[in-house]
Amino acid sequence: MVQRLETIASSRASSSAIGIPSVALRSVAELEQLCMRREAFIVQLERELALLRQPSRLQERVEALEEIVRLGIRLDEDEVGNVAVKEELHELVKGLRGRTPE
Repeated sequence: MVQRLETIASSRASSSAIGIPSVALRSVAELEQLCMRREAFIVQLERELALLRQPSRLQERVEALEEIVRLGIRLDEDEVGNVAVKEELHELVKGLRGRTPE
């Protein structure tokens, strides 16, 4: 409890030093408005956190692109297997297009 009071006292001193009025000097309406803003901000942060937690399949897409590059290199190096590599490359690109969001 003592530590909390010290924290409150130090935050009052620092906020008054930068021109922010202390809570005691604010009107009830202003404090209610600050509370509503804080609540809206928390809701927004929770939504963003939920979006960040959803899987994006980014790793899967990067791996597919890396495989496309490897196949492209094989196409340049191997003239004999070009048909098979082209088919594999085409299927990989087709699959990647099907998985990417519109």
